[in-house]
Amino acid sequence: MEIILVISIVIIAVLLFLLLKHKTPAQPLQNDQTIMLMQQQVESLRTDVHSSLQQITENLNQQLTFVTNQIQSQTSNVGNRLQQVTENVNQQLHTVTQQIQSQTSNVGDRLDNAARVIGEVQKNLGELGQATKEIKELGQSVSKLDELLRAPKLRGGLGEYLL
Repeated sequence: MEIILVISIVIIAVLLFLLLKHKTPAQPLQNDQTIMLMQQQVESLRTDVHSSLQQITENLNQQLTFVTNQIQSQTSNVGNRLQQVTENVNQQLHTVTQQIQSQTSNVGDRLDNAARVIGEVQKNLGELGQATKEIKELGQSVSKLDELLRAPKLRGGLGEYLL
């Protein structure tokens, strides 16, 4: 719109220049009236251009204010959303941390129980080994007694002695 106004002013100025150049000096009164008319038209154009520029400036200022308000609103919205996302992430991180600590505690307890059970099993295996050894020795003793009692004379002598 500004370009059209500037072009129209330039065209009018060129036409005025051409009209003034082609006029003859014999008509000074008519030239004065023509010049006055042209001056009035130029002044009218100046007024129109000035008014148009003021309207354009006001319109641009309104649009700038509107865009600025929208940017501020969007910035505020983005800030709020970012804060919500940050809080959500922090809550989830806290929850995951608690779950990991709980699971770590559970695993620790299970490892402690497993170590205790293994210790008890080793102790029982030691006791079982000792009992097996004692049973073996007892078996050997019984075996020796059996060998001793196989001899008929010894068995008869023991029988008499017990009677």
